[in-house]
Amino acid sequence: MDEETLRKVATLMQHGVSQAEIARIFKRPRTTVQNWVDLVKVRDIKPIAGPEANEIIFPNLPSSELPPEGLIEQACARFTSHQVARDARRWMEIKVKSNKPIGICFMGDPHIDNNGCNWPLLRRDIGILKDTDGMYAVNIGDLTDNWVGRLVRLYADQEMSKKQAWKLAKYLMREAGIKWLCHILGNHDSWNDGPYLIKAGAAMVPVEDWQSRFQVVFPNDNRVRIHAAHDFPGSSIWNKMHGP
Repeated sequence: MDEETLRKVATLMQHGVSQAEIARIFKRPRTTVQNWVDLVKVRDIKPIAGPEANEIIFPNLPSSELPPEGLIEQACARFTSHQVARDARRWMEIKVKSNKPIGICFMGDPHIDNNGCNWPLLRRDIGILKDTDGMYAVNIGDLTDNWVGRLVRLYADQEMSKKQAWKLAKYLMREAGIKWLCHILGNHDSWNDGPYLIKAGAAMVPVEDWQSRFQVVFPNDNRVRIHAAHDFPGSSIWNKMHGP
């Protein structure tokens, strides 16, 4: 095999031309082209250099990606931040400024935009939470339906729009006068942009994913530990509420 042909084959290989296409160009069997490719590799045949190869100098463009060491540094910083945030939330202290007795109401799954939400009863409960001295509340999740995926079709059967639902959610979290201790995200809250909307609406109140372990601390250093969750594992054929 003459070297000129092999140089042409090397040039085509350099430009990513397949062996099948090279066989078509040279009108030779695929097996012959395979032999040529092997010879190019064994003899280290160089491609044909066009005139532009000597007349044009291309820039050495830097990569926009971080090098491995940079990625490792970034990953270390990210993990440290996650660990610090996680440790700070485990049995975090929520301090009460008085030693007077308080009450804590656990309020969950209102699904305030659902047609089945008992708003007359909910409005009564909101009034109790607002007007009772020393009464605080923990939201254990699923403020709205917040349908996602194929479940979005269920909005067709609801009389309240998604926009109206988030307006009421904001009202419940910031404007209804409820003294919140913590908001816990349920599965419905975690869909779509739910976590970001709830965190924005909850102001300075802690927002936890699925569960929260916190302690209510009084000035006399009395502490009450609370482990609240949207749901707890465990079931029983005799008691549907066995887990909670």
